[in-house]
Amino acid sequence: MKHKYCLLLAALLFCNAGYSQTQQTAPAFADNTSFFASVQSYFTSFNTNLDSTFGVDKGSAWAGVASVQNAGVPLQNEIGISYALYKQNLAAEVILRDSGVAGTIVSVGGGFSYSKIIHDTRLTAFVDGGYYTTPDTGKDKAFGEVGVRVSKALTTHTFAGISAALQFPHNRRVFEAFTGFTF
Repeated sequence: MKHKYCLLLAALLFCNAGYSQTQQTAPAFADNTSFFASVQSYFTSFNTNLDSTFGVDKGSAWAGVASVQNAGVPLQNEIGISYALYKQNLAAEVILRDSGVAGTIVSVGGGFSYSKIIHDTRLTAFVDGGYYTTPDTGKDKAFGEVGVRVSKALTTHTFAGISAALQFPHNRRVFEAFTGFTF
């Protein structure tokens, strides 16, 4: 039994001695960029192989998370769908936001968007209106929302994006991140 342990110990020492003699180096990075610089680089570079992501299909659907500042429910899940009415530029859209785990619907809205497609990126300006439910009273109140959305193709039918908007009459800022697909 002692011979087995000695053999095992010798094998481990031999393997470790050979391993420690090889030079281990950390991977070299071209530069130390920040997260925001990486995101900016991603959204400002184009992949011409994905030009057809937004230019062929008539509709798109997405899901994401929205941060609605100064709202009763500041972090909301979002589901949206849009369908092109004229070419790929003018579309009608519907957006539903809920409170997350509880699943309580916070707002339902709809409106129109105008998009400009640049290779694999879609820049969208939108105007929506709808109703949101106040958590303290449970009453519905009307709102309007104006914003911009940037969607970047991931594959020929999927995309990811970010959005910034302003809700009125309460001047709430809305920031969102989403992912979706075209159909």
